[in-house]
Amino acid sequence: MTSRTRSAAVRPVTGLRGPAVAAGLGAVVLLAGGCSIDLSHLRPGAGDDAEDNQEEFQDAAPVLAAALDELATWPAVQVDGRAAQGEDAPWEAGLVLADTGTLHGTLDGEDTQVEVMEADEHLFLSAETPFWLSENAYAVDADAYPDSWVQVDREFLGANLADVFHPAHLAEELRERGPDEGSAEAVEDPDAVEGTDAYRIPVDGGDVWVSQEEPHQLLRLQIADLAVPDTAADDDSAGGEAQPDDDDEAGQDPPDSEDNGTEEDAGEQAPAGDPWRADVTVEQPSTDTVEEMYDTLLTESEELTGARDNRSDIGWTDSDLGMDCSVGGACTVTGEVENQGSDQGVESAVRARMDVTVSNPDLGDETCNDSQGVEPGESVELSCGVDFALEPASAPESYEVEADAELSTRAMTGNAVDDLVELLEEQRETILDQLGNGGADEDDDTATDAAENDSDEDADDENDTDDEDTGGDDDT
Repeated sequence: MTSRTRSAAVRPVTGLRGPAVAAGLGAVVLLAGGCSIDLSHLRPGAGDDAEDNQEEFQDAAPVLAAALDELATWPAVQVDGRAAQGEDAPWEAGLVLADTGTLHGTLDGEDTQVEVMEADEHLFLSAETPFWLSENAYAVDADAYPDSWVQVDREFLGANLADVFHPAHLAEELRERGPDEGSAEAVEDPDAVEGTDAYRIPVDGGDVWVSQEEPHQLLRLQIADLAVPDTAADDDSAGGEAQPDDDDEAGQDPPDSEDNGTEEDAGEQAPAGDPWRADVTVEQPSTDTVEEMYDTLLTESEELTGARDNRSDIGWTDSDLGMDCSVGGACTVTGEVENQGSDQGVESAVRARMDVTVSNPDLGDETCNDSQGVEPGESVELSCGVDFALEPASAPESYEVEADAELSTRAMTGNAVDDLVELLEEQRETILDQLGNGGADEDDDTATDAAENDSDEDADDENDTDDEDTGGDDDT
């Protein structure tokens, strides 16, 4: 909280003058000892100006508190304006965010546009090559980034946008920055927000604008270092797990759970991320806007089986690609892959995928693939097999075959995507119901609590559903 003081106007001390008053042989003398007695308020009409000035002072603290109380109850928020990291050029941001942490929107820069999607603490970006080059996002499958959704660390863009603009988190952050009672004035600023009479209120690091009309609502904020409140950052995890295998990826049973990358990500907790410079308008979105956001997310989720993962770097070890073939044309190809960590400061388990092509000019091509989760600093062996199914012959013939293997990443399997779609559908129904009823009911569980419970149940049930055939990864 800031502490601001108001200083009373300094008035000159004026001595009192008048005729001397005598009583007998003595005289009465008025002495001024560093102060004066101001009797001006006894004049007819005097004191009206002081009362008017007192009435004109609009204390900022209760106005801001009322607006932030209102903001904290919003089931969703729409953010539009300019935002930047440090000294970087600003983005034109257009975001819609639910209080479940689900987010969708765009960041428009001078040379590129980034589409942003986050759900269940999985952050995905879609952008063209110039953006990835500017972010030094080099990876074994970076050439596929322009055509794919890419999962990144939640702090890849700085302080996570879904946390920064979460209605309750934003209300808490601004409350911590707000003025003490009686220390600042809410000043009328009619031109700050188009179509709405607003008060401008000073806060640490900038200003916010609140509607003059009650109930007061947050309309705009201009903050130089907007970040995630400490309490919210402490609750966030590193986010994301390496996804388990789907049965049909290589026609094999899933590996044991201790090897399939389903454990929590290794490494220390994610940092809160660098703060944002932001000058944005804030409003509670319409029901149609929120419905459109969820419809878009559900459609885009269908593409996530082919999404790539940039949270850690993976690569081949020094071991050579191995191939073993037997009589009849069955061949097994093996390769060793390691998780080399990340420059982002957060190490994550990443699902590595090997796509193999075994070729012979006479026999043609046969393909197979395998994938496993790889923990930071560890390596795994990927293996898959093909079968040319050669017919038995009285005079066996030998064929020379070659194997090529391509290494890539996958962010989510078919099972995980199905779980995410189910979660989004549940959130959509809950939030649209809240918006239809004018906001969240304090007597009911909030959408955020419901989402967290669903997420925990999904995590507990994930291993149980791995043995089901849900289509697996697309061969891309």
